[in-house]
Amino acid sequence: MKRSIISIVVILIAGLGIFFNGCVKDEPDAPAETTIPFDPDKVLTIGQIKNMMADSGGIYTFKDNYSFRAVVVMDEKTGNIYKSSFVQDETGGIQLNFFNPGGLYVGDSIQVLLNKTTVESYHQLYQIQNLNVGKAIYKIATGKFIEPEVITLQEFNLNIDKYQCTLVKFDSVQFTDSELDKTYADSANLTDKNRFIEDCDEFISQVRTSGYANFANHPLPKGKGSLVAIATVYDDESQMVIRSTDEVQLTGLRCDGGSGNMLFFEGFDDGMGDWENISVIGNQVWEFSSSYGDPAPGVTISGYTGSYHQNDDWLISPEFDLSTYSSASLSFVTARNYNGNVLEVKISTDYDGLGDPSTATWNPLQPMLSSGNFEWVSSGNLNISNFVGETIHVAFRYTSTNSACATWELDNIKISYEE
Repeated sequence: MKRSIISIVVILIAGLGIFFNGCVKDEPDAPAETTIPFDPDKVLTIGQIKNMMADSGGIYTFKDNYSFRAVVVMDEKTGNIYKSSFVQDETGGIQLNFFNPGGLYVGDSIQVLLNKTTVESYHQLYQIQNLNVGKAIYKIATGKFIEPEVITLQEFNLNIDKYQCTLVKFDSVQFTDSELDKTYADSANLTDKNRFIEDCDEFISQVRTSGYANFANHPLPKGKGSLVAIATVYDDESQMVIRSTDEVQLTGLRCDGGSGNMLFFEGFDDGMGDWENISVIGNQVWEFSSSYGDPAPGVTISGYTGSYHQNDDWLISPEFDLSTYSSASLSFVTARNYNGNVLEVKISTDYDGLGDPSTATWNPLQPMLSSGNFEWVSSGNLNISNFVGETIHVAFRYTSTNSACATWELDNIKISYEE
């Protein structure tokens, strides 16, 4: 009985010790067992550091023993960053740049001496330069992992200054169609790459990956799901940097309900490619445009050049073999303006590819099309499974008259399949 009473008393005393030690103090304790200078009256937050930089015109060099405390939210382990870490506290995040690599890991709680360091904005990304890990950073604790804040791409794009250098999570996102079948970066040439990512509301951002990352040559996942990353920025463009592909869980069906299997995608990034540009009537033809697209580049056509002109112009795809698939669909985006005929979309199984569309039978499709004001509209997924087992060509036919000439723009033509 006496042992039970003594045990209860010990537990109560220990609990009180934990309570009092866990209270927030007005002044931080000095880190123990370190020769790194520490002044409890000169402890800043990351938010205060950023304000000092802003008040000094965009760059500030510390000349006294100011310090701050933060938790490491990204390290160099995967090679996606080098001689660098991202850290954050309750007021925001910042990037630390070191003279030498190594020494810090995700979850490390650290005290950073700022004397002789410089805080600046590199292309609008907040950074602290000239840090020596061994002489300026004391590791207080490990395993202090920060949970990412769940936000949308819209919030990310609109509030990048708030989120930059912090750990964030996005749900229901996917890499854009134009990125599928690519890798995160170019490991062969050690070249960084930006890959576009989107949500189902068509908000878009970029995932930037170093060519030195140990996952640079991994294929981008085709599905939709969640992604955890560090929020970054380059000039006015919001970007994100992933810590590990384990945090890229894009395994569900995409926004269009498909799996991401693509037979073909044409974003006209390299011009008009293998498409046939056939003018039956008129001098105006389909043209490549580096200025228009969703995003640019794309292709465009108009029968108006100072006055209205009659035209009949075809843009015909290369040949596609659907013989090995169980189902297939076609999609694209259009933008239009001005009065004129509707863009026609057709499929043929007997076009010979010799430049005369009148020799073939063309089956019309009924896509959703832009109604004007150069507003980009998705066609929706057009079921072309009736042509499975066949070899097909896809055509976009533009017509205009001497009294009405619409301008049409076209981009992101995709044929998806299921095996």
